Amino acid sequence: MSLITYAGLHSDYTLINLGNFRPELSIMIIPMEHDISSFLDLAFVFPLGCRLEDLVRTIIFCDDIDRLTEMFWWAFFRVAYLQLPTHVVDIIHSGLSARHQEIALQDFRDGKTVVLLGTSKISAGMNFPGVRWVIQFGCDGLTIIDGGQRRGRGGRDGEDKTSTGMFFVEPKMLKDVTVEHPGDQDPGMIELLQSQECAEKIMQRHLENPGDCTRDSSLPCCNRCDPDFRPPREYKWIDVNPGFTSESTEVKTTTSQREVIYNKLVEWRLDHWKQYWKDDWPNYGPKSLVSDSDLNEISTHTSKIFTVQDLQNYTHIVHWAQLSTPLFIAVHKICGELNVLPVQEVEELDEPSFVAEEPTRKRKRKRNS
Repeated sequence: MSLITYAGLHSDYTLINLGNFRPELSIMIIPMEHDISSFLDLAFVFPLGCRLEDLVRTIIFCDDIDRLTEMFWWAFFRVAYLQLPTHVVDIIHSGLSARHQEIALQDFRDGKTVVLLGTSKISAGMNFPGVRWVIQFGCDGLTIIDGGQRRGRGGRDGEDKTSTGMFFVEPKMLKDVTVEHPGDQDPGMIELLQSQECAEKIMQRHLENPGDCTRDSSLPCCNRCDPDFRPPREYKWIDVNPGFTSESTEVKTTTSQREVIYNKLVEWRLDHWKQYWKDDWPNYGPKSLVSDSDLNEISTHTSKIFTVQDLQNYTHIVHWAQLSTPLFIAVHKICGELNVLPVQEVEELDEPSFVAEEPTRKRKRKRNS
């Protein structure tokens, strides 16, 4: 009926629907475990200790430009901490210049960029070689048709044409709406996210692909049919004293250890200033980033610094968003080398959250989408 109404075909038309099912594509539906602004659910894309050749060619979609920009700076600082070239990650959206968009796409095609963050600017018809992971970060407002199209950016060219589409789902999409009461959401997407039925079958049904969509049995269709099919996970395990009490939470440092920590933090501050600030902020010196007194306070109270936020009790850093996470990582690393890490009661230690805010010394973002 829609073909008669909208396409103007006569009622005796014959429709040949070959579909667009691609058996080389798999799908994962993944509820977010962390706050959406922390981006810790994406930590597996840049695993700790990885080398450049370990990175998987990935496209990450996010339709909120502000969040996408924050995600970019989180990823930028993360790869910098991993001592990888920062050009391995880039961003594209309509608020950036046409020249930047052109370079970003070309760098990704050429393999200079390994992980590309983008909005719907990465659209149908844009094919890139060797994309193994396509990630949709947040499903609020997404239709199942757009989700299927975005997943299709993977596995296009290259030696291995298999790819996995991952949908990271925010909590409200799992509990605040239903297929019967979708609000302004797409009922098809809600069914895909909430149902326990095979995700591939749901997607193909809504995309109106004909016939039985079968694939090679060696390739999982979705993580509902194969629960072991999931993103890589990374844990850090620490020894816990069975007789743990509140009085034992601090690891006492000696005067000589505190002096070593202070000196190493001074070295870190100089290196960080040279790498990220010296050329673009000529009026800033290393002490303009973190003062000597702040570093002294940190070295004195390392036993009480469990999170990035704990640093606020001992520092007066102006550029907090840019410096807090790299500084926390440096403190954690130094204390680990000296075996004076604070004792944790929990068994799984989440990676430190990168609080990302775009420095004005880099790209200037535009607010219009």
